[in-house]
Amino acid sequence: MDRQAWIRVTAVAALLGALAWIVKWAAIAAQGGGQSLVDVSVFFVGLVLAAIGSASLTLRLTRGRSAVVTTSAVVGGAVLTVLLVPGLSIVSNAVFGEGTVAGTEGGIAVLVVALLVVGVTGLRAPATRRAPVPAG
Repeated sequence: MDRQAWIRVTAVAALLGALAWIVKWAAIAAQGGGQSLVDVSVFFVGLVLAAIGSASLTLRLTRGRSAVVTTSAVVGGAVLTVLLVPGLSIVSNAVFGEGTVAGTEGGIAVLVVALLVVGVTGLRAPATRRAPVPAG
């Protein structure tokens, strides 16, 4: 599979990660704000898909770089995505108040928007065109 195909596959993962977290919110709302195995499970599915989906952006940013740089960036992007969840949660709790819906879910809301942007732009990313090799 070429780079463009991987960009598209990981873009779909980003969109599915955002969808999983939207399902998480629906599950929490259906339960009246409580947590259950369903929303906790969907949270982790969304987290894994978000980490995979981050590769869509990373692959586009490292186009033309060596395999070592690309691989390191993809792994680093996935780790950063996972670390953003608690980091943004701390910020949203500080801004909106701990225990509030906005405080608890605000960080994930920021990531959902980012995943939607990464996913849509990854699916719309143009294929790279290679110049023809001169004969001779």
